[in-house]
Amino acid sequence: MEMRHEWLARDNIERRRGMSVEQFVAEVEEPNRPVLLEGCIDTWPALQKWSRDYLLEISTGGQAGGDRAVVHAVRVPADPVVVGGATYAFGIYSQELRSVMGYDQCAVATLAFFKDLGPNVGVPAGLLNEVAPPWLVLAVGATMNLAGHLMVYLSLASRVARPPVWLMCAYIYAGANS
Repeated sequence: MEMRHEWLARDNIERRRGMSVEQFVAEVEEPNRPVLLEGCIDTWPALQKWSRDYLLEISTGGQAGGDRAVVHAVRVPADPVVVGGATYAFGIYSQELRSVMGYDQCAVATLAFFKDLGPNVGVPAGLLNEVAPPWLVLAVGATMNLAGHLMVYLSLASRVARPPVWLMCAYIYAGANS
């Protein structure tokens, strides 16, 4: 098959605004022509309502310091510990990993790697999905999330023995992989 020059051309796709369904079918769908539809969401209420201030208000309950990641925090004696949204709030509780767990920056960077690796390597869920029903895959994912993040919480709250870095990596990976 020969590569035609027009296939490689840029900015040559027609832009349309305000098309009716009938026009779309007749002028785009039936002739199988590409088109960029503009203004499709201009009337959505969310565009007017969802400002940065509104999202911060509803996500933080209007509390001071609400410009951080949306997380659920639990207070333990003198230390805030993140128990939900851990992959998004790692920067917030990485300081706790240094002070409570005694980890150095190299160990925290390793934990951050496993925090990012977890959601991007879905091998356990993919393999399980091949042989199990969806409800079981979801149940296993929820259990992994709970177990992984619960162990991070218990470690930071000094409720369990201080785990070595490799074990904390496994906790974070399991919690994030779900």
